[in-house]
Amino acid sequence: MKSFRDIRTQILLLTTAVENGRATGLCFKRYKDNLFWRVNPEYLNKNMFRASGRERVDDSIKQDFLGILERIKHLHSLGLVHNDIKPANITLDEHGVPVIIDFGSCRKTGESLETSRVGQTDGWHDPANGLVLEKNDLDAFEELKTWLFGSVDDAYLFHEEDQLKE
Repeated sequence: MKSFRDIRTQILLLTTAVENGRATGLCFKRYKDNLFWRVNPEYLNKNMFRASGRERVDDSIKQDFLGILERIKHLHSLGLVHNDIKPANITLDEHGVPVIIDFGSCRKTGESLETSRVGQTDGWHDPANGLVLEKNDLDAFEELKTWLFGSVDDAYLFHEEDQLKE
């Protein structure tokens, strides 16, 4: 399992390789698996995945899930917001530990989503929000939690626009 120091080093590398608020060059190891593929190899949309019974969401996913929130909060402590937290942007290392990837939409807190040309994924963000806010990542984390484990009312915050066929 990666230590907090290893993760902090990776994020510090990200913040030192920034030009005009954008990462200019990063090199991370290649991950062979992501959360989406691991638990949803049939590529079901969010509603169909919920109806599937979430059979591939095992104890190892549950055990490491809060580590995702810790990583998001650390990014926020640096004044950055990922803006595209979703299952495909969480890879799993060789030990099954989640690693957040794809910082192409990462911006400084408070920037405009429109003028900074942030690409967010339908069904994983609030389209009415126009600012880079920590809430964007925290809401997406809650959506991810509902997608993986369900919730009291098992309702999603955000809805897909037939992104994946039912």
